[in-house]
Amino acid sequence: MRPSEYRRNGPTILRERVDRASLSSAQPGLASARAARTLNQHKQMCPLSRQLLPLSDKPLPIIAAVPSPERVLSTDPSLMNNAPSMKSSAASGSPRWLMLRLAPGQGGPGPRFFLIHAWLPLIAFAAMVLWTMVFGGDQWLADRMYAWQGSHWQLRHDFVTEQLIHRLGRDISTMAWLTVLAAWIVARARPGWGSLRRPLAYLLVSVAVSTALVAWVKSWSNMDCPWDLVRYGGAREYVGLFAMRPLGLSRGACFPAGHASGGYAWLALYFFLWSVRPRLRWLGLAVGGGMGLVFGFSQQLRGAHFLSHDLWTLAICWATALGLFLWFRRRLVVTESAAVPARISAEAAR
Repeated sequence: MRPSEYRRNGPTILRERVDRASLSSAQPGLASARAARTLNQHKQMCPLSRQLLPLSDKPLPIIAAVPSPERVLSTDPSLMNNAPSMKSSAASGSPRWLMLRLAPGQGGPGPRFFLIHAWLPLIAFAAMVLWTMVFGGDQWLADRMYAWQGSHWQLRHDFVTEQLIHRLGRDISTMAWLTVLAAWIVARARPGWGSLRRPLAYLLVSVAVSTALVAWVKSWSNMDCPWDLVRYGGAREYVGLFAMRPLGLSRGACFPAGHASGGYAWLALYFFLWSVRPRLRWLGLAVGGGMGLVFGFSQQLRGAHFLSHDLWTLAICWATALGLFLWFRRRLVVTESAAVPARISAEAAR
């Protein structure tokens, strides 16, 4: 290598070569000798090496033990990237997607990741829930929609809201999930699609779990739809989420918003595209969020849900997508850690 390149990248090249020389042989004495030759070569090529990276003239200590897989994962540039990558592991055939920038000394995403993806959404969700469910935001918005339609839910049986958005939208969401399932089956059968197996599996599981969780909560929450309330032309009084329901009043099944979950569940596209096309992850967020907004707002216009019903659906779907993203990433790190000893042995045999 030219001396000019050593002057620019000397310290980085030196560290990489010393580590490689130390780990490439199972014989401790030979490893120390190779590392020493690397240091001498660097000193000859780069006279400023002592200023850039203070070194000692003493021989390197003999390396008798191979570093733990966790340490190799945290120092090997090929295993830890600053952004998600489509590169595949030679040992397992699985992509190193989800390898986010790790915080120093930690085995997972750093504080900035959780601030953006967990704490800020949680604060916004709590503020909106207070406004809608405690300070009357639900009734304030529903009153205006109801009055705008002539004091009755004129759009309840409208072709656009009922046939196109509600029924056709539900079918489109289902067909999209079946398409992802077919793509995952193809990826399992074709080696060339190996890098998409885990991302597609994540997307499948996230969408299915999100909609299932919303349906499960809806089965026992026992809240009424706006069109069932006396205030909006129905026959029932409003009963809050945590209030005692009067005896003899049949159960409600309108909380959270089930139809909106068919759109908000696709917020998982944000993390899916982060793994395969990082620059397009915001497009995935826009698709999932846009579908949820359209599905939810159309149901509010029909009198089927309050705004808070959609907020809770959004929160459940986002929390599920984030939690499964971290879970899939943790499984990937564990798999790669188990493959590190095999990689070290393969490099030593060269």
